[in-house]
Amino acid sequence: MKGTIPCGRWAGIPIGIHWSALAAVALIAYMVAFSVLPGLTPGLSAAAYWMAGTAAAVLLMVSLLAHELAHTATALRSGMRVRAMTLWLLGGQTELDGDAPNPRTELRIALAGPLASAAVGGVFAGLTSLAGYAGWPPVVRACLAWLALVNLILAAFNLLPAVPMDGGRVLHALLWRRRSTDRATAITALVGRLIGSLFIGFGVVILFGGDLVDGMWLGLLGWFLLAAAAGEEVNAVRRNQFSQVFVRDVMAPADTIAPAWFTVDTFLEQVASAAHRRVFAVIDFSGQPFGVLSLAMLTSVPVERLRTARVADVCRKLADTVVVAPDSTLADLLAALQRRGGAVGPALVIDNGTMVGTIGDDDIARAVELALLRQSSGAAAVAVRP
Repeated sequence: MKGTIPCGRWAGIPIGIHWSALAAVALIAYMVAFSVLPGLTPGLSAAAYWMAGTAAAVLLMVSLLAHELAHTATALRSGMRVRAMTLWLLGGQTELDGDAPNPRTELRIALAGPLASAAVGGVFAGLTSLAGYAGWPPVVRACLAWLALVNLILAAFNLLPAVPMDGGRVLHALLWRRRSTDRATAITALVGRLIGSLFIGFGVVILFGGDLVDGMWLGLLGWFLLAAAAGEEVNAVRRNQFSQVFVRDVMAPADTIAPAWFTVDTFLEQVASAAHRRVFAVIDFSGQPFGVLSLAMLTSVPVERLRTARVADVCRKLADTVVVAPDSTLADLLAALQRRGGAVGPALVIDNGTMVGTIGDDDIARAVELALLRQSSGAAAVAVRP
């Protein structure tokens, strides 16, 4: 997510705070300081309310992080990879590296967050009782009670059956047990659109009733749910479409090779200048796959190094290259690229140890565009290369 501030790592997974979350902290602090606390603990100074409100807002963000950590820990225990955790305006987001392999795993990951929020709410409720026995200041008890209530509300709210909320994932997992994942996605998206429309409708009613802030907030949330439901449905259709296109129909044959021992200027003169392509498979002196080289990579090589640098020095090594089999699908390829950080190609196609093709940015873009055009026109799946 763009505009995210790195805040460290947990189990090797980057944790970030989006700038919108910082705005949310300020808004929550203001709301608690001047809408919640004065009614519960009257008579304090503005500075005291601000300090208590800010502390409550920060602890709420920590609670949201605990929610996301529960998702992450469950995903890791289930054998899945997690790319990042991010706090933002509407809560938190855990970026999984792909979809859950089965309904049971998806259900466990989805329920982990609300259960964590409920547990955090219980902890704050216990601290509220302890504060009463220990004689802590009333403003502290009020903040703890508010945090307990909000976390319990968040646990329940997150179980609404609308994607991307946890309840939407729960509904999808339950439907997936009896139907195909595509059909489950379609039903979940429909429910999400209905809930989003209801939120917008209630927001409009509240807005015309004179409550500007709550009305706009409900409307924003409803719009977000509508957009998320539509995006989920589109992604499902695209995944299905991409799964019908095979790598062998996307790749360019590896009939033009870049020897790893060539200098860059020799490669340009003897290989690249005569080849009508931008991506080349690289082999070592024994003829084994060494990596992949694109003309775009060479643009970062200083001109003075072109005579001395070797292809082996500037190409992407095999260990750092996405490698797929010719029978893999375009969906498999895009997922593999995403696991590498979302970068586009180039990629290598290897069949039983033999390098048979390369896939560059243009090949991927053309395959994706043709797949989407077939989706729009309803045409049957055909090979994407002439």
